[in-house]
Amino acid sequence: MKNFLLFSFLFLLVTTSYSQNKTLGVGVTVPNPNAALDVDSPTGNQGMLLPRLTSAQITALGLVLGAADKGMLIYNKDTDNLIIWNGTAFGISLAATSTSANAAILGTTSGTGAAGFFQNTNAANTSSALYGVTNGTGTAIAVRGDITNAANTSAAVYGSTVGSGVGLYGISTGTGAAIQGYTTTASTAIYGQRDGATNGNAGLFSITNAANTSASLRVTTIGTGNAGFFQISNAASGNTSLYAETNGTGYAIRGRAI
Repeated sequence: MKNFLLFSFLFLLVTTSYSQNKTLGVGVTVPNPNAALDVDSPTGNQGMLLPRLTSAQITALGLVLGAADKGMLIYNKDTDNLIIWNGTAFGISLAATSTSANAAILGTTSGTGAAGFFQNTNAANTSSALYGVTNGTGTAIAVRGDITNAANTSAAVYGSTVGSGVGLYGISTGTGAAIQGYTTTASTAIYGQRDGATNGNAGLFSITNAANTSASLRVTTIGTGNAGFFQISNAASGNTSLYAETNGTGYAIRGRAI
C-alpha cells in the first residue's frame, strides 16, 4: 500500500506540476508562470478536448449560468463550432481587436478557396453576413482577405445570405469608403450579382442625408475606357440599361466633358 501511494505521488509530481503562483502544468515539468494552465503533449501526438455538448444541452446549461461564468468555452457538437459564454448568453467564438497597425482578423489563402467566407444560414436573420463600422479615415470593412495565388478565381472576401439581410454591408462615419475594391488585373474591383426569381438589386447606392450634396454613385477613370458601362443582356427586358431619378432640384443625370 505504501509503495502504491509513493508511486502515485511520484506520477503526479512528474505529470502535473505547479509553479509558485499556482500555475497548473499538464505534461510539462516546469509550467509557464504566466499561464494559469500550461498543457503540452510530451509525445507530440495529443491535443486538448473541451467539453462537447449538444445544442439542447447548451441551451439547458445557459439557464443556470450567470455573470460569474463569463468566459466559459464549450464545443457545440451539433454545429461543430466553439462558443463562449459572455455573462448573459453563449455568443460568437471569434472576436478580435487590434490596437496596432496590424489587422485584427487576417484571411490569406494560397489555394483555390476564398480567403474569407461569411454566411447567414438562418432565413429569419435580417443581419448582415459581414458588418463593418469605422469612425476613422480607413475603410469600414476591417476584414482583409489576400489571395496570393494568381490562378485563384475565388473572392478575397465573400458574403452570402439566404435571409432578408444583405450579404455584404458597410457603414462609414469618417472620410473613408464604406466599401472599397481595388484590382491591378483585368478583373472587376467590386462585383454584385442578384440571382433568383424575385426582384432585387445587384447593387444599390443611396444617400439618406438630405443635406448631403455628394453623388450617391461616382465613377472616375484615368484610362481610355468608359467611366461607367451599363448593359442589359436579357433580350426580353423592356427596361432601360441606366435609370436615374431625383426628387430634388438637381439633375437626374448630368454629363460633363473635361
